[in-house]
Amino acid sequence: MRMSSRVLVVLAPALLVAGALSLSGAAPEAADVQPAHFARCDNFGRRFLYSQHILWPTSVGSDVLVMLIEDVDVNMMYSADQWKQTFSEPPVFDGDHWSWNYGAHPAMGAFSYMSYRNRGGSWAESLLGAALNSVIYEYLIAGAIQQPSINDMLVTPLLGGLAGEAAYRLKKRLVRDRRLNGWEKIVLSVTDPFEVLYYGFDYRRMARAAYR
Repeated sequence: MRMSSRVLVVLAPALLVAGALSLSGAAPEAADVQPAHFARCDNFGRRFLYSQHILWPTSVGSDVLVMLIEDVDVNMMYSADQWKQTFSEPPVFDGDHWSWNYGAHPAMGAFSYMSYRNRGGSWAESLLGAALNSVIYEYLIAGAIQQPSINDMLVTPLLGGLAGEAAYRLKKRLVRDRRLNGWEKIVLSVTDPFEVLYYGFDYRRMARAAYR
């Protein structure tokens, strides 16, 4: 499936809206810093479950939005034959537009990487988690539409991990004084929107969080 450059225009809003639906209710009521939603992500399994709350709604929501923009017949895209082909044939090297392969996919990988990093995962674990999520996306989500892409499964976690780690370190630098000004809030909202959603847009609480 070919993706036009218009995908990048709609991807960010789609991610934010879908993520907001997924993490709704995450705004804490208690006085402590850590929200109650996924408060104990102290192992890989729990961090994996948290990451799925970001991966599935954002991926499915973005794919549906793209299909609506591209005027694709959904009945033709989601078929038993495509599922059978997905799991019976090897992944392919796709020729999607560069904006999708080297823009949208790394962005998805960065958000996936940070979903582990933000909940206490090391950079190695977060990279592994991003790679696992990329495989899940290619086979279980996009696999209902097209053949899994080998280049996407490489580019998404690798470039996404680099971008995600850069965004994570930037956030640590911004919150080091336990306060955020207006511009810093905007930067975090753009580079780490799902962590902002996790804290229910409570930037003061987010600034007091302990990031490793």
